[in-house]
Amino acid sequence: MNTGTFVAILVAALSRLAFAQDLPEIYHPDPNDKDPWADVSLRIESLICSTQAQCTVRARGVHHGESVGLEVVVGAIDGQRRGVSYRSIGKESDRFLRALAQLYKVPDRVSAMNVATFADAVILGGSVGAMRSQRIDMKVFFYADGPESKYAELYTNVDPVRHVLEIHEKDPEYRANVIKALAK
Repeated sequence: MNTGTFVAILVAALSRLAFAQDLPEIYHPDPNDKDPWADVSLRIESLICSTQAQCTVRARGVHHGESVGLEVVVGAIDGQRRGVSYRSIGKESDRFLRALAQLYKVPDRVSAMNVATFADAVILGGSVGAMRSQRIDMKVFFYADGPESKYAELYTNVDPVRHVLEIHEKDPEYRANVIKALAK
């Protein structure tokens, strides 16, 4: 390896580290909890509402020093159904999925996130139309129409005031199926 190549690699590595350090850590376990929930929070970078019924949230964070991220489309349409779509933004989403699998203690190896995964959703608080300025809380259902062996639930909340996208688990029994639903 010549000096120029070494310097280029060093600059790239330091730039990536500096970039990642500007983002918040996605997971903050309670040190007093023996078996904490694996709830994650990412910083909202953009929130674009193309209509009163659909908004796209791009959010990123850091896990173990590496940047992670994804897009969430609230009000996504799949046939006649409206719900939530979790969309990949590339390698950061692949790292997000691996981080979530690690936090969920899912032993299956996952390498990449689906381009998009649709899930049915029920709004528990707030509204899509007011999402630019008010928090919206949703309960999300993967494979709501079956098969039951793939079924899973999550909470996904968007807080534009705090600039936070929260992905909270509903129950640890759904962990493996959440990862399977999001993985390629």
